[in-house]
Amino acid sequence: MRTKSFPAALIATLLLAACTSENHGKAAINDGSTGSSADSPPTADASATPQASAAARNQNSHRALSQNEKSLLATIDSRYFGTLSNSSPGEDVDLNELGFPDASSWISAERSTDDELLRNARSGGHLEKELYIDRVTSLIPENNWKGVSDTAEDNALARKIMDARSFALQNIGATKSPFAVYQAAALFNTTEVGGNPAMIAASFQLAAELGDTRATRMLQSYMSANRNIDAKGVLAAYTFLKSDLRSPISN
Repeated sequence: MRTKSFPAALIATLLLAACTSENHGKAAINDGSTGSSADSPPTADASATPQASAAARNQNSHRALSQNEKSLLATIDSRYFGTLSNSSPGEDVDLNELGFPDASSWISAERSTDDELLRNARSGGHLEKELYIDRVTSLIPENNWKGVSDTAEDNALARKIMDARSFALQNIGATKSPFAVYQAAALFNTTEVGGNPAMIAASFQLAAELGDTRATRMLQSYMSANRNIDAKGVLAAYTFLKSDLRSPISN
C-alpha cells in the first residue's frame, strides 16, 4: 500500500505546487522582482561548479555539429519533452549518465532504413532498441496516431508500433534509466489515439526516482501547463511504467 500512496500524494502535491508557483511567478512580475528561472543563463560562479561541468561538455560537443545535425537533435529533443536540453544552473545534466544515446548515435541512425534499425534492435542491446523506437515514434503523422485501418501502409505501421512498444518496456527494466522511461512515455503518448499526456507526467515522476535531478521541476512545469490532467490518470500511468522495472524502487 505504501508504494502506491506515496506517488499519489506527491502527484497531488505537485498539482497544487504548479498552481502556487504560477501565481507566485505572476506576483513577481507585477512587483518587478527578477529571481532565477530555467531560462536564466548560469552565472560565472555556477558554471565553475562540478555540477555544471556535464552541461558544459554537452554544450561544447553541440558546437561542433553541423546545422543539419543540430536541427536533427532539436527535433529529437522535442519528441522527448525537451529532456535532451532542459536544464537549469546547478543541475547535473550528464545525458550519458541518464541513459540518453549520444549525438553520434542519433546522427548515425538517421542514415539507416527502418528495416535496418529493426534488425539491429532484434539482435542488439538497449541502444539499438532505442534508435528503432525513436524511428517509429517519428513516423506517426503529426504525432497523432489514428489507429489501425484497412490500408497496407497503416497495418505496416501498426506492426512497427507493436515492436517498438515491446522494446520500450524491455528497456525500462534492462536499463532502469530515466531516458528509457521518457522514451516509453513519448511512444505511448504518440501511438495512442488521442494521446496520453498523463503518461508524460508519470514519466517525470519515475525519472526523478531513477536519478534525473531535473525531473521534479519539469513535472511541475508540465502539470502547470496541462491543468486538466487527472492525478489518478497520472498515478495509473506511473504504476504501469514502474511495473516494468525488474526490481522495485523503494520509496
